Amino acid sequence: MNTSSFDWRLLIGLIFLFLILFSRSPQTDIIALALGAAWMINAALLPWRGRGGALGGTRVVYWRGERIVTRQPARARLRALSPVQVLASLAYLALGLAMIYAALLRFLLLIRL
Repeated sequence: MNTSSFDWRLLIGLIFLFLILFSRSPQTDIIALALGAAWMINAALLPWRGRGGALGGTRVVYWRGERIVTRQPARARLRALSPVQVLASLAYLALGLAMIYAALLRFLLLIRL
């Protein structure tokens, strides 16, 4: 029984890095940076709002074949996140903001030309 699984995020990250480094089109750079920034910011917020996250989340129940999504109220006391989760969240947030900044700079350079 093979218990290892391939992490597709690594392959996507390498393709993304290849696109940014070797792209000759500024439009491709802007789109790749914007998509990467969105993914990074989403990854940064996941520990805070994910299933059982610190800020509460959504609950899905099925009743008589109908899907019902209810928002669980945030707890009065925030769930404590580990220091590793907070550090990883801050790193993803910093990378996402840097990618947004790079995409905006690239866009402004494109407009000037």
